[in-house]
Amino acid sequence: MTIAGEKVEALLAQETPDLQGAWNALKGWYQEAGDWAPPPSRDTLEKVTKERIDLYTKEAPPGDPIPIIVDPVEVSDEVPGEEEIADAVKCLCNNRSGGPSGIRGEHLKGWLAAAEAGGDDALWQKLVYLIQHAFETGDLPDAMAWSVMVLLPKGGGDFRGIGLVEVIWKVVAIIINEHFKSTISLHDTLHGFRAGRGCGTATIEAKLCQQLAAVDQVPLYQIYLDLRKAYDALDHERCLEILEGYGTGKRIVRLLANYWKKQRIVAKVSGYHGNPFGVTRGVSQGDPVSPTIFNIVVDAVVRYWLSQVCGADAALAGLGYEVKNQCVLFYADDGLLVGRKKEWVQDAFDVLIGLFERVGLRKNTGKMKAMICMLGYISGRQSDGAYERRMTGNGDDFRGRGNTGRWYARSVRKISRRVP
Repeated sequence: MTIAGEKVEALLAQETPDLQGAWNALKGWYQEAGDWAPPPSRDTLEKVTKERIDLYTKEAPPGDPIPIIVDPVEVSDEVPGEEEIADAVKCLCNNRSGGPSGIRGEHLKGWLAAAEAGGDDALWQKLVYLIQHAFETGDLPDAMAWSVMVLLPKGGGDFRGIGLVEVIWKVVAIIINEHFKSTISLHDTLHGFRAGRGCGTATIEAKLCQQLAAVDQVPLYQIYLDLRKAYDALDHERCLEILEGYGTGKRIVRLLANYWKKQRIVAKVSGYHGNPFGVTRGVSQGDPVSPTIFNIVVDAVVRYWLSQVCGADAALAGLGYEVKNQCVLFYADDGLLVGRKKEWVQDAFDVLIGLFERVGLRKNTGKMKAMICMLGYISGRQSDGAYERRMTGNGDDFRGRGNTGRWYARSVRKISRRVP
């Protein structure tokens, strides 16, 4: 028994148990248990801040901009009315941390409720003026573009950043996001951040490709792609060019460009705040419109890539029945490239990586995987003896069907005769 365990037993054996003391003893055991991240220090904060500055510093992407092969649509670029602003405020979530100003969604909803009830609407009218002026002129207060990056330890000395942007900017972003989603259609290969799509639909399509390959008794080659720090590495200029190519008006493009230009981030670790720094690339963490912007950029890349490796029809209308021969699936910054010919998979993958680099996105080699799916027999749990007989091909298998190797060969031939 450990020292902490003896303390707990002694505390609980008292006539009046010391609950706080028991809690402290258990917490002390956890701290002594090892293998967990220590609390960050000020030196760690300075180091992480420098790493974030390097991460958000612009690197000129290679090559020419991505050509847009879809016809542009007219994305609404009008100054939002008071009713549209009210609908955006109602979409804000409660009980969420605010940005540097401390203003939260509940505060904005309170201003709206007071105005709708006929009470004091001074704060609500100032909010409406601020948002309408931002759309009309593209100008916003400097403090509105500040955000806090809360860094959470995730082991190995690395941190995961949680962005806390100003809630008033969130209202602007929600309005822009609705304009994008209501007019821009994305390719069927994209499954992330879309209504009616998600990991489930992407998994179904991946399994369908595997099952069709199993029916035709052919191998299936797969490459799992991961983009390194994708949200933080997206090039601003290339991103705005793609948005314009999809039909985004000058007001929204100007507003996004000014926000990114004025954006300042302060890293926060264990209650300590680092020095503020500017951002010259990447979409904002915690911003409601960032996933949609990222999807539009990936859509432009994937459509142009499909036009190069599969033809114009696949780029515009989807893969159709060709999905059994080659397929690509994307969920945010993760992708899956599938094909029955390994040469095609390798060549298409090289082209795709080159196109992503032209918008500032690079592959994360450490997290990428390759897989070859071969036709084979998959059984449930079996005894050690049955497993040995199946692996050696000698004797009866665990179902009593004679020699395992011959039974498997007969089954394959029988399936082959059923396939047209």
